[in-house]
Amino acid sequence: MKKFTFRDLYQIRASHMASRLFITVLLVSLFLVGCTTGSGSNSGKEDKADDKIKTMEGNVLTPYKQYKAPDEYYNGATLTLERKADTPAWLTAQLETMKNRYLINTISLYDLENFDEAGSHTNTEHLFKELARLEMKAVVRIEAYDPVTFAFDAAEDVPDVMGRYTNLLEYISSDEARRASVAYFAVNMPVDDGKVQEHVGGVNSERSKTQQTAYATAILSALRTKAAGFGFPDAPFYLSVFYGWDNTYEVPSYENAGADGYFINNYSYLEGERVPEANENPDTIINSDRLAISMDKFKEQYGADKPCVIEFGIHTLQYNDGVKPSQTAGLVSDLDAKAIALKATADFYEANYPFVNGLMYFGYNLFKEEGNPPAVMDWALDYPARGEMIASERTLIGGAAVAEDVSSESGTAVLLADTGAGLDFRDCPAVRQVRLTYKADAPATLGFYSEGKLKQKKTLPAAADYTVQSVSLTVIEGYDLQITLEEGAECLISTVGLYEMLEAENASLSGMAAVKFDKEASMGAEVTGAIGSDNKLTFSETQGGDTLNILYKAFSPVTVALETAGEKFVVNLPKTEGWSLESAKIDMPADSDFTIYAEQGAVEFDAFFQTGVPSAPLDDADKTDAPADETAVPQGGDSGISRVVFYGGLILAALLLGLTVVTLIRYRKRINEAKQRDER
Repeated sequence: MKKFTFRDLYQIRASHMASRLFITVLLVSLFLVGCTTGSGSNSGKEDKADDKIKTMEGNVLTPYKQYKAPDEYYNGATLTLERKADTPAWLTAQLETMKNRYLINTISLYDLENFDEAGSHTNTEHLFKELARLEMKAVVRIEAYDPVTFAFDAAEDVPDVMGRYTNLLEYISSDEARRASVAYFAVNMPVDDGKVQEHVGGVNSERSKTQQTAYATAILSALRTKAAGFGFPDAPFYLSVFYGWDNTYEVPSYENAGADGYFINNYSYLEGERVPEANENPDTIINSDRLAISMDKFKEQYGADKPCVIEFGIHTLQYNDGVKPSQTAGLVSDLDAKAIALKATADFYEANYPFVNGLMYFGYNLFKEEGNPPAVMDWALDYPARGEMIASERTLIGGAAVAEDVSSESGTAVLLADTGAGLDFRDCPAVRQVRLTYKADAPATLGFYSEGKLKQKKTLPAAADYTVQSVSLTVIEGYDLQITLEEGAECLISTVGLYEMLEAENASLSGMAAVKFDKEASMGAEVTGAIGSDNKLTFSETQGGDTLNILYKAFSPVTVALETAGEKFVVNLPKTEGWSLESAKIDMPADSDFTIYAEQGAVEFDAFFQTGVPSAPLDDADKTDAPADETAVPQGGDSGISRVVFYGGLILAALLLGLTVVTLIRYRKRINEAKQRDER
């Protein structure tokens, strides 16, 4: 089984050798030189993450054990709205995945009022049509306010909030189908905002309590009047109730406001400083005793006959590489503990509070910067695509369907039977290679799209049994990738791998070149035996560039031959103590093939990546399978190789380490900036 850590989802590949830190820095810097800053695979002796990846990809991170109709129970989650190159297609894929994979029947929507350009309802219209088609519901949040002035002042603040939401309220209330898709309107009571607390003399002041109750009555009355006037007289309005992260808020009862129901922010909280781990009792992981404090307060104020939805979220210490952030609400150690906490939370409310009529998980697709100092929290259930994945557990589009197939590794596969049927991957790494495991009775042509543009077509040969096909493909970090059937026979796809380097084991191998499994290699495998022109690795239609970076291991100096675009280049590689990286100045046109093998000495290849600006693609007529012209070998025999000398690298490492830190900060920032909402 290939070994790689959860950190692979976020960081650059680190070669495992005596100077591990130096090589990590070097890889990041070489990626910066290239046309895209990527985050590669990472592996080492301590890699023990197969189970963690299976937790995320195989068992699915969700609080819900079975799908229920929304009218029976809200299996909810917050969907962070994003504008894409094709937003309607993105919405359809997200909603179908939320329902079919995560068993979610209700979505909570922040900032819906700004989902479209001014004067347009294109995205919102498609959203509600898809909700109706899928028989899902929406929670429309009345959330925004002016933090500079807000003080629960009925006379001043109610008109301001109404001005922000009247247009949205009219749009939803005036259409029967849209009305039918609303679970409830969630009305915010921002008692946890420090600026608001300052305006009312503190959260527990008598002024705060008095104004809260008056505001709750006034805002619900204004909303009901508007909704009724627009055609929605029975619009359901739920009020937020929050007793504080530490249950110290003396929140008054809002019962006289006449809400149809309530929603409570009730997050697991650490018992002391210790972060709970997966091997502990589930009640301990979620600190159920603390959760019960808020629930008992609610029951005392509202009784046991008022509908109540629980909002909660879980994030991991693992995502921040073991460094505990200042935001510890909902914090657990890793993905295994998160998976347990999700189910344990649902079980806790089901077993103890029958008046709870739903859960609303915070952050289905959300990574959010919080705390002081700020750090990114992985609230999400749906993590971005990385590495090797079971196809049937990804987002399906265009009528693709999951098929049971005992001959596949997972027992399932994705059937692509119609043109346009395929798989959708969001927020990809800097992809350079896609690996498919498939079978088809006849040739099938797949299209690879990113941000709505066709990047490449690839015809898969007929294969009666599951066969591996690797495709060299460039996807910019953070972009989406869709793989769809373009023409030809239907096919079954069992697994899909997205790789940030050209993995040697995924090349087309000739002669004695063979795959060898090695837990210290980038994706758990390497290629040996590539000695002589009859024993080689070939990569097809690569992105090209002016530099080839080679991740390899050799116990004595080795001479490597590389053939591309009708030319042959020679690269001299020094011996290594472990996995090492060398870069060679070789001009490879865009979409070009290249073949590599050892001419003298023995070498083990792990992976390759191209950087720099490639020359124009070769015309098909210029591509040739003829032997390379030996006269094309550059003089000097080392192809202008640019070696990084380890024994003098201390100064260089210090300089490059600074670049690495800046790069990783920027990378984390890009993840956070890709999300649309910065408030719960």
